[in-house]
Amino acid sequence: HRLGSSRTPAARTQLVRGFAGRDGASALGRDVRRTAGRVRFSMSAPTVRVEEDEESVGRALCAILEAECASALASRGSFSFAISGGSMLKMLSNLGGESVVASDKCTMAFVSHRCVPLDDDGATYHKARPKFLDAWMQQGLKVVVPSGSDDAEKEAAGYEAALLALPQDANGRPAFDLLLIGIGLDGHVGSIYPNIPDVDSQRVVVPITGVDGMGKLSTKISLSLATMQAA
Repeated sequence: HRLGSSRTPAARTQLVRGFAGRDGASALGRDVRRTAGRVRFSMSAPTVRVEEDEESVGRALCAILEAECASALASRGSFSFAISGGSMLKMLSNLGGESVVASDKCTMAFVSHRCVPLDDDGATYHKARPKFLDAWMQQGLKVVVPSGSDDAEKEAAGYEAALLALPQDANGRPAFDLLLIGIGLDGHVGSIYPNIPDVDSQRVVVPITGVDGMGKLSTKISLSLATMQAA
């Protein structure tokens, strides 16, 4: 299940898409309809889109990414998006090295990332490279990456500065064309977990320090909910 957002040339439209597997886990989403091979979006009541299985979810997600990218390039000549890690990387690997996003007119960032060296096995950047990212970067895709230190505050400040080179909304936040975000069973998105103080943060990128699911101290950076909503 994934969250996303899209902007039209005339006016920005908040968009949330949901996918669910057979277990029923899902996210609320806007209605997505296809007409003559093109995707159009209806601002009707939120709906849930259900796919047959995880593989089908991955194919649908990739189709949405490519459709959003093609539309943005045709209308504005640029496209920016951000991805989460985990199962998202497996789903995006369906595209392999061939994708419309593999262009020097496109910029990719990370919704959240561990504060570890970029070649660390826990780094989303490192894990994505052999699956699809190396091929995309070789074809021109620009990727905004952390510096690879273990200092969460330093990483958050640096990543925020880098993201502000992207188009911004009226509040000065980077306005991504599309976000692909996993939703945890506990409701967390990116590295923003329910009931932590950072839920209300108005920063662009927040430093997160806490105990992970393995009981180990973990430091990460994450787009704030306010930044996610600006997409």
